[in-house]
Amino acid sequence: QNLILLDGIPIYNPFHLGGLFSVFNADMIARAELLAGGFPAEFGGRVSSVLTVESDAGDDGFDVDGGVSLLASRIALGDDTPDALRRIGVDSGRWRVAARRSYFDTLLQPFFDFPYHLTDLQGCPALQLTNTDRVTITGYTGTDLLDLQELEDGDFPLRIRWDWGNDLIGARWQRAFAPTLALDARFSHTRFGTTLRFPDFGDTDFGSSISQTSARVDLALERPLGLGGAIGASVDRIAYDN
Repeated sequence: QNLILLDGIPIYNPFHLGGLFSVFNADMIARAELLAGGFPAEFGGRVSSVLTVESDAGDDGFDVDGGVSLLASRIALGDDTPDALRRIGVDSGRWRVAARRSYFDTLLQPFFDFPYHLTDLQGCPALQLTNTDRVTITGYTGTDLLDLQELEDGDFPLRIRWDWGNDLIGARWQRAFAPTLALDARFSHTRFGTTLRFPDFGDTDFGSSISQTSARVDLALERPLGLGGAIGASVDRIAYDN
């Protein structure tokens, strides 16, 4: 009953390593909003909370951000879109991409084997087509991997390979018909999956996944004195595989 959204796209398991890391890379976050109650109809009847996170395409010009800690390292790159895109109708734009990897498997190697690591990659191009049209693309992929296949039997009695992660892609088109009337159209696909493999038992695999494909259109009207209204429609296809 907790809805987690990245640029309006649901994320079904928003954590790495049981909650030690979030799937959200701080270098890519522009703003976040937590709703604890009174949710509008657009959030599909959730009853616990709604967390909406918006990606950051960055400021003007080329920029690099990075960080190194005892647990993980990260890097983010951003720049303006090439002038060549003006030939296909792009007035201006920005892109930003960030990557992250943990190194528990390397850091703990002198003491004991802990063959786990996480990786994720996130990107966000934002294109201003005209004064009234804006297109934003969001992409994310992240994987956790616990691989005990190479350990000796004396170190760990059961060899397994366990991986899990999220993948999502989405596009958003915003158009302002007037200073007070705006159209917002989105199309997205999101997936979470996990696989548990036992190579000592005939290469037996257990897997589970959920995916959701969504199309949504909203029309919002804002009037003076803070009054306004909105109407929208969405179509979702949810699939499970176990």
